[in-house]
Amino acid sequence: MKKSESIAELGSALASAQAEMSNPAKNAKNPFFKSKYADLAEVINISKPTLAKFGLSVIQMPYAMNGHVGVETTIIHKSGEYISSRLNMPLGGKKDAQAVGSSITYARRYALAGMCGIAQEDDDANSTSGKKAKTALPSAFIPKQTTSPAVTFESSTNVKPSKNPTIPEVASSIEVP
Repeated sequence: MKKSESIAELGSALASAQAEMSNPAKNAKNPFFKSKYADLAEVINISKPTLAKFGLSVIQMPYAMNGHVGVETTIIHKSGEYISSRLNMPLGGKKDAQAVGSSITYARRYALAGMCGIAQEDDDANSTSGKKAKTALPSAFIPKQTTSPAVTFESSTNVKPSKNPTIPEVASSIEVP
């Protein structure tokens, strides 16, 4: 994670924004798992107006690196304070333009939701019913056993993911100061 020297104003504004944000509706269908999920547009529609209300904006810049693609998500406060984090994703499918676009969209959705503190899965309903939460991860994104982790974060949090961790496993191990 990168950040400005101070994030006091940003932190206060982000806390206020998060208090007003709701979780996005599951508006898209995943044909691989026959489940529903909140698509990128829904995550943006939930977060962008509330962030703007508190003087916050988001920039998401895609990149490619070592056979992975990813996105650097930066939240900027009107004071100039910022926080930024990168999320790398494996390049699934045929490794063509469609696979690149799909991986970047997936990374953008999860990175934005994570930085805004909103959930895309109704974990409470799944846990109370005794059912395991279904993932919206298409099979093209499920990595084969490799020597490197499927998802990596460039961050000062010193997260060392185990082999092929799930995004919730990685996200739950990140400590935010």
